[in-house]
Amino acid sequence: MNEQNLNTNQAPITPSPVPQPIRPKILDLVKGVAKKMYENKKIFRLMIIILGALLLVTIAGLIFSAAKNRGQIKIAVSPTPQATLQALEKNEDENITKLKLLKEKIFNLDIYQKRLSPPSLNFDISF
Repeated sequence: MNEQNLNTNQAPITPSPVPQPIRPKILDLVKGVAKKMYENKKIFRLMIIILGALLLVTIAGLIFSAAKNRGQIKIAVSPTPQATLQALEKNEDENITKLKLLKEKIFNLDIYQKRLSPPSLNFDISF
């Protein structure tokens, strides 16, 4: 009763491999883009000119920037001016006279500008 008909001649079942998405390699991608650009001659020539100019500017920048000696910037410290007592006493009389002249000019200013009034006109006109 416990006999079961087992077929041992069958091969084991292996799971089918999951198909991997096909990813183009970077080199193939670059070749495809280059081929498309080469087919359109105007864009290809323009890109070659731009890349060539960029390369020349980069090389020139490297050559000429290395030729200059770039050192640290030296900051010159200027001395602070100090007022001496002798200089103040010497110019004290001149300063006082200048202040008096300025005071007179300020008091003589016409703040209301009375002299700029319009001329008086006679409107009695007869024809």
